[in-house]
Amino acid sequence: MQSILKGDILLVLAMKIGKSIMIGDDVEIILKDIKGNNVFLEIVLPASLNVCKNGNSNPVQKSEDGKVKVDLRMNQYINITEDVKVSVQRSTNNKVYLGFEAPRSLSILRSELYERD
Repeated sequence: MQSILKGDILLVLAMKIGKSIMIGDDVEIILKDIKGNNVFLEIVLPASLNVCKNGNSNPVQKSEDGKVKVDLRMNQYINITEDVKVSVQRSTNNKVYLGFEAPRSLSILRSELYERD
């Protein structure tokens, strides 16, 4: 599978609806729903970070609770920082495969494996 992204590494993880992935200690991506070709994500992140979609420099609007809600299709992506990109690699009715491009030093873990202090 060839990625549309170019960077340090590309990690592809499968997710089911309701599951989440932690990027570092501060960013959580939750798979909210899959409808047809659309994948609906909710991103919990610090106020100092923004999410941009498909290389657009304008950040996606945050909701009142500070979360970002975004829908993506196959091969679309979001930037969380200059170094972190998340793309939809493939989706089915109940599962999505997200590609994560990030520096090797940044941890990317399923939330159930992430230990919070």
